[in-house]
Amino acid sequence: MKKTIILFTLLLSSVAYCQEKTIDKDSIIARSVAQAPSFWGSGRDLSTLVGPNAAAFEKYANVPVNYNTGQVSYALPLMTLVIDDELRIPVTLAYSNSGLKPAEIPSWTGNGWDVNVGGTIVQYHKGLDDFSTSGLQLALVRSKLDSYHNGTLTGASKYDYLWQVAEQNIDSQFDVFSLHFLGRSNSFYFDRDTVKFFNKEPLKVEFASNVFTVTDEAGYRYIFGIRSLSSGSYQDDTYGGMTFTEGASTWFLTKIVTPAGREVTLVYAEDSGYEIYESRRAYSSGTYVSGYTCPVNSAYTPHYVISYQFIGQRLLNRIDYPGGKLEFQLTNRNDLQSPVGVKSKALQAIRHRNINNQVIGKALFQYGYMDALSQDRLQLNSVSLSGTDTTLTQTWAFDYYPSSGPVPIPGLVKPGSTNVPNHAVDYRGYYNGQTSNTDKVPRYNYSSLNPYNTLGTVAGGANRHPDAIFSRWGMLRKITYPDKGYDWLEYETNKYKKSVGRVSLYEAEDTENYYTELFRSVTGVCDTVIQDFTLTSAVINAQISLHIQSNSSPVTIRIQRLSDMTYVVNTTQSPAEEWENTLIVSLPAGGYRYEIQAPCNT
Repeated sequence: MKKTIILFTLLLSSVAYCQEKTIDKDSIIARSVAQAPSFWGSGRDLSTLVGPNAAAFEKYANVPVNYNTGQVSYALPLMTLVIDDELRIPVTLAYSNSGLKPAEIPSWTGNGWDVNVGGTIVQYHKGLDDFSTSGLQLALVRSKLDSYHNGTLTGASKYDYLWQVAEQNIDSQFDVFSLHFLGRSNSFYFDRDTVKFFNKEPLKVEFASNVFTVTDEAGYRYIFGIRSLSSGSYQDDTYGGMTFTEGASTWFLTKIVTPAGREVTLVYAEDSGYEIYESRRAYSSGTYVSGYTCPVNSAYTPHYVISYQFIGQRLLNRIDYPGGKLEFQLTNRNDLQSPVGVKSKALQAIRHRNINNQVIGKALFQYGYMDALSQDRLQLNSVSLSGTDTTLTQTWAFDYYPSSGPVPIPGLVKPGSTNVPNHAVDYRGYYNGQTSNTDKVPRYNYSSLNPYNTLGTVAGGANRHPDAIFSRWGMLRKITYPDKGYDWLEYETNKYKKSVGRVSLYEAEDTENYYTELFRSVTGVCDTVIQDFTLTSAVINAQISLHIQSNSSPVTIRIQRLSDMTYVVNTTQSPAEEWENTLIVSLPAGGYRYEIQAPCNT
């Protein structure tokens, strides 16, 4: 079999963020570098969905907020509850945001912000719920898993067990529990009746009557007494039919008991739940599946997976402690509501009262929206702090990178309408402005998935490339302090490259000021690569270098200007071994598409 290798190279950047804070007289200078991106698929894992406020706990605990990650390391202490000589409960406003992800829903304090107080235990289901009637907390279910692992389950019994697992009739994986309280974070799982932490920590976890009790090394007990089913989903697949997936569960911290017997009680209010509709397109080509005939040798045909996701929420209402109480005042928000039109809540104020019910501290929150006209995403504009003397109010104001259009919460079900899905995202889920995408499947040659299929090769058409401008919409740009000093934050994309050969595009007379590479390759037979790229400014005397390796197969390379669909390059070569060529052209600013085709060989 003949083999064709074409090497086509340009520069590809991705949306993981680094930041640059530039402050003159009123500020300081700091720089940071972000982590590299990972792949984000066309759908979400329904078992990991939690409400935006519980999700915010996860972000601050699991994402290091320091200058090594490229994320804004900013936290504003609001007030502190003194319980005894050892225990302090801080109430902190914290920011964590690496870019605009349409699927992420702003918390009760706005996009990227959260008030860190209290605690949660979030159960992420791996397979079935461990506490369900078919979960691993049942001795019979554990014994079957043990028999499978030790090899005593054989023959028809082994086949039947695997079938039961595949059909999700019986559990085979330990659920993961994510623990967060008072600045401490860890994850654990139940191995029978024993709790095992992912990271060793001097904590004791007990579970009884659907209540978690965590005891720390000093003897303080933290009781998580309210369980809320954070999410669940109905999914209708053209091939798989209707299924229900129970989502994550959240236990909320409801009481703290000191060794001396002092108690702190946390009271929650149930916020309106919301529903997300999602229609995902998939392409299929294969064998007979559940009554549907999919010929092995057929073109990829699209089908749809439709899901309804239900997410419940609870918000702090009050904290009572021996020295007084905290009151959390809520207000309606316009970007999130239930299917029957009940608006979700935002945090409007926190009032700290002493034992005589006198206000000794107050925090007031003012909001806007990323797009003021559509009121699409809640944004925190300012927070004001005052003590017993309300005339001495200090205000922190926040400014964000502006958007040029709305990005509403995709699929939100409202009375009489549903927000449209948002397919304008890159591979990590960051917004890239490609509103013409009709799904999230990128155009690619998928023939390697089914080597027996010569017709099902190219499918999809979504542009999933990152865009640094669109993805920073709504990110924190400026913090203005009470003394009118400020921090200004600038973001840039993280870049990576992988050299596999070269077709280079650069300005011939000034390679330092304009040089772009995007690494692509075509290897083997019946292979095609189609890729879009954009020039933000015109390039005079652009030099396009082409490098093809082949053993006699004709290879076609095209570069097309998208504005008028004319070809800048359109050449077919049949080299004996290797062929190189250089073209000099002028390229106006705008969008382009390159295409490399290698024909089938026998």
